[in-house]
Amino acid sequence: MYIPIGVRFDSSSPAIYNERENMEAILKFDLPDDKTEFEAATKSMDWAILAWDIEQYIRNRLKYQSEKLDTSSAKEELDLLRNELHSMMEDSGLQFLP
Repeated sequence: MYIPIGVRFDSSSPAIYNERENMEAILKFDLPDDKTEFEAATKSMDWAILAWDIEQYIRNRLKYQSEKLDTSSAKEELDLLRNELHSMMEDSGLQFLP
């Protein structure tokens, strides 16, 4: 389990909103015990990008390939989406947590 330590925030300083370098956060993990949590924390931006990519994939399927959606079954579409998700995960070096 990660433990946040050393978070500084000085609300009395008016410059805090203009100077990001005044803010600091440190996450501490007990490795190798917290390896899963560590991996999740260090890959969080990759997961956010992957979610955006999936959203864009779905949007493009709906916008540009809607005629195919009218003739395909829901199962086929879900299979296609699942395969695309796994492909994007592999390309990004991501995997589901065990």
